[in-house]
Amino acid sequence: MSKTSSNENSSTPSSTSSEQQQVEKVATEETINTTTSSSSSSWLKSLLKYGSWVVVGTGWAAVMGLSIFHRFKPVNPDPSIDPRALEYVGSTYTLKQGYPALALHASCGMVCLGLGIFQFQESFRARHMKLHKWMGYIFNSSIVLGAIGSIGLIPYSAGGLATKSAFTLLTSIWVGTMGMAMAYVLPKWINPFKSLINKEKEYRIQKHREWMIRCYATVMSSISLRVYLALFTVYNIFQQKEGINVDAAVKDSYTSSVWLSFVTNLILSEIYINCVYRK
Repeated sequence: MSKTSSNENSSTPSSTSSEQQQVEKVATEETINTTTSSSSSSWLKSLLKYGSWVVVGTGWAAVMGLSIFHRFKPVNPDPSIDPRALEYVGSTYTLKQGYPALALHASCGMVCLGLGIFQFQESFRARHMKLHKWMGYIFNSSIVLGAIGSIGLIPYSAGGLATKSAFTLLTSIWVGTMGMAMAYVLPKWINPFKSLINKEKEYRIQKHREWMIRCYATVMSSISLRVYLALFTVYNIFQQKEGINVDAAVKDSYTSSVWLSFVTNLILSEIYINCVYRK
C-alpha cells in the first residue's frame, strides 16, 4: 500500500507539470495567432488608408489637368475650328448650351476632391478642428453648387435616357448623403431632425463621418468614371474589326461607365465602413 501511494504521489507532480506545459503551449499559440491577426489587420488598414489617398490624389490631379487643358475653353460646334466638336462625349457642351453649367460643376467638384484629402485625415482634424469645420462648410457649399451645375448638364448628357437617369440618381445621392451627414452635427435650432441631436455626441460624430465617407465616394465617381471609360474604350477598340473608330468606342462605353462609377464606389464605401472604419 505504501509503495502504491508513493508511486501515485510521485506521478502527480509530473502530470501536473505536463498539464501546465500544455496550457502554456496553448496560450502561446493563441498569443501568436492574435498577434498575427492583429498585424494582418493593421497592414490591411494601412494599405487601404494610404493607398486610397494615393488614388484620390492622383485622380484629382488627372481630373484637374483634363479640365484645364481639355475644357478650359468652350467647345466650338464647328469641327473645322475646334477638333473637340468631333468627340461624342462633351460635343454638346457649346457656348449656347451647357458650358456654364459644366464650368460650375467641374470647378466645385475639384474643390470637393481636394478638400476631402484633408477632411478625412484624423491627425489634421485633431490639430485643426476649427479649420476642419470651415473647410466642411466650403465642401458642403461646393456640393450644393456642383449639384446645381449637374442639373444644368443632365439634359445635354451623351447616351440618352440611361445616362440622364444615372446622373440624376448620382446627383440625388451626392446631395442626400451630405444632408444626412450634416443632420447629425447641425445645431438644434436649424436642424429638422431633432431626434438625431438627442443622441450621444460620440454616436453623432461617428454617424457624421460614416455619411461623409459615402458622400465622398460619390464625389470620387468623377475619377472612377474616367477610369472605367478609358478601360472600356480600349476594350471596344480592340473588338473593332473594320478600322479604329474611337468615337463609337467611347459612345458604347459611356453609359455603363457612368453607372459603374458611383455604384461600385458606394459598395466599396460600405465595405470600408463596416469592415475597417468601425473596427
